[in-house]
Amino acid sequence: MPSADDVRDGQRATWAGLSAGWEKWDSVIMDQLGPVGAAMIERLDLAEDQRHLDIASGTGEPGLTIARLVPKGRVVLTDLAPEMLDIAVRRARVQGVTNIETKVCSADDLPFDDATFDSVSVRFGYMFFPDVAKATAEFTRVLKPGGRLCSSVWVKPDENPWTAIAMQAIATEAVLAPPDPDGPNMFRCAAARRMGVRRGGRRAPSQRSSRRGGDPVRAGVGRPSRWRPSTEPRHPYRPGRRDH
Repeated sequence: MPSADDVRDGQRATWAGLSAGWEKWDSVIMDQLGPVGAAMIERLDLAEDQRHLDIASGTGEPGLTIARLVPKGRVVLTDLAPEMLDIAVRRARVQGVTNIETKVCSADDLPFDDATFDSVSVRFGYMFFPDVAKATAEFTRVLKPGGRLCSSVWVKPDENPWTAIAMQAIATEAVLAPPDPDGPNMFRCAAARRMGVRRGGRRAPSQRSSRRGGDPVRAGVGRPSRWRPSTEPRHPYRPGRRDH
């Protein structure tokens, strides 16, 4: 079984290889995933001077949108892959967003002091953390008392055509080994309450299922207590699209 460091190294190399293709299609993908970010932002209870941490930011969302909503605040974007954060910086420059900074780091070893942030967001990152409990403990540590953590993960494949159709197409061309249900994989957190972590007899975060923009996701929000082979998609999947 690979160690957590091995998993992170592999993820870092994969996203470095995908970064150029991801940037090419970024506007399409971000438009598709925008409703998910909007649902998360809705639950973060942002203030104009918010200090916010966006985990597994990739090319910058929802962190860049949050930065525009907190003009007197500060947003820190983190990711394992510096190549992805470079894209986020370019996007911020184009959008005129100046109240952001980036940090290359792992979710389960954050280089920030205790009680630094008012809120934390994790869009489609939780299921890929080698150690979910350790990462959650880190989010709790860097949150101020009463701060909010909001995340989104994919629901199970049979309720999720956005990803399932693409995976079915790949399976016709290649043999896909079944993922380790307890290891990092796309649907690891699909089951209800799968993201809950018990600390001091309490569970965080709470979870809700939502369907926005046709893309089924599971969203969690809470105030924690102490507790590819290919480097570029041919085109992102669009529900209802048929190519001839």
